[in-house]
Amino acid sequence: MAYHAVAKDLNTALRWAKEAVRIDKRGEDYGAAMDAYAKCVSLLGNVVEVLECERSAGRLSKARDNELYKLARMHDVYRDRMLVLSITFGFEMPPELEQLMTNPSCH
Repeated sequence: MAYHAVAKDLNTALRWAKEAVRIDKRGEDYGAAMDAYAKCVSLLGNVVEVLECERSAGRLSKARDNELYKLARMHDVYRDRMLVLSITFGFEMPPELEQLMTNPSCH
């Protein structure tokens, strides 16, 4: 994935994150919050996967490695929030989100 595609996915993920938190804080439509979190987590998973592959290939700078850590943490926090919403309100977790963390693939 080219750098511009990674940057685009990251920017889109951050917009979805902001929207998910906004909806979640209102507490009126947890389904919409879940959908926004799912979009965010999916995109963050893509970005994290690319950066992990760069790290494995020895092409990741110290600054990018720090960014990877922060993005992976953000991904996990929002995924965990989805799990809480899923358990609390009976929403289904998208299966592809679990695959992103359990089956990373470097191309």
